[in-house]
Amino acid sequence: MRIDVEDRDNPETIRLKKYASGAHLLLEIDPVETGTTTREVVWTKNKAKLYRYEPEKPKKYPVPILIVYALINRPYVLDYQPRMVSKVLRASGSEEVSLFGYCQGGTIAAMYAALFPEGPLRNLVLLASPVRFTPENGGIFKPFFDPDPVIEAFGNVPATELLGTGRRLPGTADRPENETSRLPREAFTDSFLAASAWVDDGVPFPGEAFRSWVFDFYRHDRLARGELKLRGLRVDLSKVRAPLLNVAGREDLVCTFPQAEAAMDLVGSEDKELLPLDAGHVGLMAGPVAKREFWPHLARWLGRRSA
Repeated sequence: MRIDVEDRDNPETIRLKKYASGAHLLLEIDPVETGTTTREVVWTKNKAKLYRYEPEKPKKYPVPILIVYALINRPYVLDYQPRMVSKVLRASGSEEVSLFGYCQGGTIAAMYAALFPEGPLRNLVLLASPVRFTPENGGIFKPFFDPDPVIEAFGNVPATELLGTGRRLPGTADRPENETSRLPREAFTDSFLAASAWVDDGVPFPGEAFRSWVFDFYRHDRLARGELKLRGLRVDLSKVRAPLLNVAGREDLVCTFPQAEAAMDLVGSEDKELLPLDAGHVGLMAGPVAKREFWPHLARWLGRRSA
């Protein structure tokens, strides 16, 4: 469902706002605990940290999974560059790794897979990850959006300006106050509140990376066109060879369904599967649909390809 400007005062809009406000009030009164899974820091540089989560005992599969997030997200939502991959391989003792990218993190993971088709990548999972940014595909930024005034004003762009419940950047797509407000009344559980807390707890988007994200991807669609270069190397998604699971939300307003679905035509993998789900951007990995459909399917898909 999309709420247009002229519909701000209709009953459905008011109901969604009440749900969002209720979540914030509950969080202030009784904060939900997040990030409780046992983990250890296996690598750190400046503010970056690589966490290794304790596996099941006995360990079921030898291939580790490296989870890649958007530049504005914190990792506890699921707790839940070649240099980072090498640290995962060293910590796990494995010779291969599966990449699991969420949102912009999936776009980054796809670029890695294209630049290093010979390995050590075993599997590639893209969750709500945009790869084609043509105007007709929609998305959070409109074609005329200019990031320069935002970067000049803030330096690093505050996360609440992008996906939180604060003010929205000029030129961003209309959407409900946040994606978690799409959940039904009975969804006010700890998992719902944890997702609400995470949505409001992003980190600033580095200014120059934000400029590149808007101009190179949204404005010029250079990734899908095969025109994007990283350190002098052209990123060609047709060179991706790893098995691909591409998960897209039919109700996602941040990464629209066409933006994510496009990977099926662009990625060169022979083993590739599209999993369309009736959920929004956050609901894909933290809502009822995620619990019922996504996570069980992911476990089966990775299990068959990680032995």
